[in-house]
Amino acid sequence: MVEKDTVKPRPSLKHIKKEIDQRFSSGSSIPHQSSPTSDDDNQREATPDATTDETPLKGTSYSLENITKGEAPKNSRNSKEIFEIALAAQRNLHAASARLFRTVHYDEQSRIRQNKLAEELLSSLKSKLVHEEAEAKAKAELATLRLQQEHSKVNKSATNTP
Repeated sequence: MVEKDTVKPRPSLKHIKKEIDQRFSSGSSIPHQSSPTSDDDNQREATPDATTDETPLKGTSYSLENITKGEAPKNSRNSKEIFEIALAAQRNLHAASARLFRTVHYDEQSRIRQNKLAEELLSSLKSKLVHEEAEAKAKAELATLRLQQEHSKVNKSATNTP
């Protein structure tokens, strides 16, 4: 087990990839933390289908932190597989950042659409208000004309009566 007395900063994915590329290109592999004479290793070497070069690591959930410390998964023995795990982790990171970008972009587009709808609603309400004001003015003028006509009729009838 790894002691937690000292906390080391986690290296970046770029640094991990560079280190793995260097080790992979030189032909060396990252050493195991467990002893090579453990029962598990002896049992694995005894079975012919236990070669790690033929078994992909799909679905492996091994901590990238453990890989950077040099601890390889039990079913992995070469740096190429560790490099594949690091690349998968990097792809997951890129996918997560892309999802975040799409979410932020969608929120921004949603806000823009809401602002446009609010402006359209406000414009519609203004035009409706202007239309209602014009209608109210027309009704008021019509009422005024009717009152004037009635007043003039009353005046005519008042002047015509002896």
